Amino acid sequence: MMFRKKLTLLFFVIAIIALVALLLRHIIPLIAGPLLTVESPTQGASYAESLIYVSGTTKRVVRMTLNGQAILVREDGIYDIPLVLIDGINTLSLDAEDKFGHTSNTEIVVFKTR
Repeated sequence: MMFRKKLTLLFFVIAIIALVALLLRHIIPLIAGPLLTVESPTQGASYAESLIYVSGTTKRVVRMTLNGQAILVREDGIYDIPLVLIDGINTLSLDAEDKFGHTSNTEIVVFKTR
């Protein structure tokens, strides 16, 4: 009898933990906002050529801009945008927004040599 009570309590605790984990899995994205990663270019990179590609991945993004210009993100969250650099310092500002209005911003500075 005592074993049965302990087993019932154990199953109850496991069910509560599973329910909390499931809720957190669905609630955290609502709180966290958009995820924005930049794979290229890297911070402080130097380029001799004028044309580079800004690429990376996103999650939970409905709108994204590069230096204020809207860019397209594929359904799988990948973006790959051509960008023409000017001589000297170039600051790239990537902004992402999710469907709840949460935003994420990343700035990268790259250099174009003459």
